[in-house]
Amino acid sequence: MQGPYQPYSPIPPGPPVPPPRRDPANVLILLVIVGTVVVALLGTFGYLLTQAGDDDEPEIRVTQAQVTPPPDPRAITEVFAGTWNGSGYYLNTKGDRRDFTATLTLTEGSSTGVSTYTGYECTGRLSVESVTATRVVIYETITQGSESGGDCEDAPAGYITLTLDSSGTVEYDWYSTRAKMLSDDTASEATLTRQRYST
Repeated sequence: MQGPYQPYSPIPPGPPVPPPRRDPANVLILLVIVGTVVVALLGTFGYLLTQAGDDDEPEIRVTQAQVTPPPDPRAITEVFAGTWNGSGYYLNTKGDRRDFTATLTLTEGSSTGVSTYTGYECTGRLSVESVTATRVVIYETITQGSESGGDCEDAPAGYITLTLDSSGTVEYDWYSTRAKMLSDDTASEATLTRQRYST
C-alpha cells in the first residue's frame, strides 16, 4: 500500500542569469555604420540647399555693353561737328583791332581739331576741354605764326569758347588765359557758320 500523499516540495530557484554580454567589435561596427549614414544624409541635405539657393539667385553674365567704357566727355557732339567759318576781330595787347576770318574744323567723336586764320596767317591745334549741349570750351595752341615776327606772336595759345545760337550759328570768343575766360574778358569775337558736317 502506498502511504499517505506527500506534496512535492518546490524546486529552489537557480542562480540569477547574467545579462548578455556585448561584443565591443560589434558595437564599433554599429557606430561606424550610423556615422556613415549621418554624414551621407548631411551631405545630401547640404547639396539640396545649395541647389535651391542657386535657383533663387539669377545668373549674372557680363555683357559687352557692361564693360564698354563710357564715352569721352570731351568728344565733339553732332551739334558742333563740322567746318565752321566766319569773320571776326582781335584786339592785340596794344589795343589795336585787326579783322580776320577763322575756320575751325571739329570732328564728331573726336576731342581735337584744327584752326586756320586768314588776315593773321596762323594755324592752330585745338584740344577740347568740355562739351555741353550749347557750349564747347577749347584750348588752342598756335602751331604756325607764333614764331618771332609771326602774325600770332603775341597770342601763341589761349582759350576758345563756341556758344550755339538759336539761329544755328556759333559765337566764337578767344581769351588769352583761363582767368579771363572765366571773367568773360574776351580779346577776340567772331560769328561762325557751319559750312559742312564732319564725321
